[in-house]
Amino acid sequence: GNARARDFGIEFARGSIVAFPDDDCAYEADVLERVAAAFAQRPQLGVLSAACYEFGGSDFSIGVNPARAGGFSRFSMVGVEFTHFFHRDRLDRHEFRIDHDFGIGSKYSGGEGFELLYRLLRAGGVGYYEPAIRIYHANKDSYLVGADRMLRYSSGVGAYIRKFANQRDVSMIYFVARKMFAAPLIKLFIAVLSRNPARIRYSFNNLVGIWHGFLAYRSGGNTEGKLHA
Repeated sequence: GNARARDFGIEFARGSIVAFPDDDCAYEADVLERVAAAFAQRPQLGVLSAACYEFGGSDFSIGVNPARAGGFSRFSMVGVEFTHFFHRDRLDRHEFRIDHDFGIGSKYSGGEGFELLYRLLRAGGVGYYEPAIRIYHANKDSYLVGADRMLRYSSGVGAYIRKFANQRDVSMIYFVARKMFAAPLIKLFIAVLSRNPARIRYSFNNLVGIWHGFLAYRSGGNTEGKLHA
């Protein structure tokens, strides 16, 4: 899976700044120059997030992409795994590793980026988001693409919430309320009002996937109760 591949790469990386671009994303020509400058301007910065845009346009694509630049914390995480840049010398080295339970080819197909980001920020890492740094990726987080993908990927969200809840991290009270109740239920309600069957199924799968991941989470070994679309 990609988690093991990325973990393997971390061990062999020689530079201070590490990133994990996807095979279906593209960097704007000045991305690396802008990233290096952003870290140079902010001596405490540990994690920098670029913004994700649709190919050939100015509309945001997948992930969490605010309109304005600014700092972020573990309670307001932004970006997506392939828009994050990590300065290894300014982060907890013990926490800068990928949990092999998360990511494509692992037990939970999604959530690997935010699981890592949460741990790094919780350990004291400083995050900053800059939408002027542009990375392009097709928008796959849409009911127009299909609902089954959402079912698989959202299981990772529920699983990482359960992982940290098992560690008695009281911050998970906020994440349970926001990501497991408020956000998916509001999206489902709006989808029902739209009377669009595809959008309803997409939103329903989001809710089901999150709860399945939360209830099925086990660290290591095989997943109990496989998730099927």
